[in-house]
Amino acid sequence: MNPIEKYFSGGCSISLENVTYNKLDEIDDEVSLSVKDNLEIKEDHSSNNIELLISRHLTFEPKSLVDINVSFGVVMELDSKFKGDTQLDHELLKKELLNNDNVIMPIIMSRISLLISQLTSSYGERPIITPPTFMITD
Repeated sequence: MNPIEKYFSGGCSISLENVTYNKLDEIDDEVSLSVKDNLEIKEDHSSNNIELLISRHLTFEPKSLVDINVSFGVVMELDSKFKGDTQLDHELLKKELLNNDNVIMPIIMSRISLLISQLTSSYGERPIITPPTFMITD
C-alpha cells in the first residue's frame, strides 16, 4: 500500500480551477523560462475532505512572450480514522503527495503540462512542453 492511501478512502474529484493566459507584446532576443509549481492543502472539517490546489506558473525572464498560470483542484475524502482530526500533519501529507509513488500528482501534472502546451501552441508557434511532474524548487 502506498503510504498516502492510508489517509483517504474512495476516489477523488479533479477539476480545473483557474487558467490565466497573458500574451505579452515584448519579445527579447534572449530569455529564460521560469516554471514554478505550488501545492496548497486545505482541510474542510465540515465535510471531512482534504482539498488540494496544485498550480504551475510559467513566465519568462525578462518578462516577454507569455505569462501563464494553471491551477487544478482535487478533493479527497479522509479515511474514517482521520475524520475530525484537527492535528493532521500537512507537511507530512505534502511530502507523501510529492513522493514519486503517488498516483494523484502525475495525473494532475500531466493535465497541467498538456494544457500549457495547448495554450502556447495557440499562437502558431511550437508548443512549450513542461515536465509532467511537480517541480520542487529550493
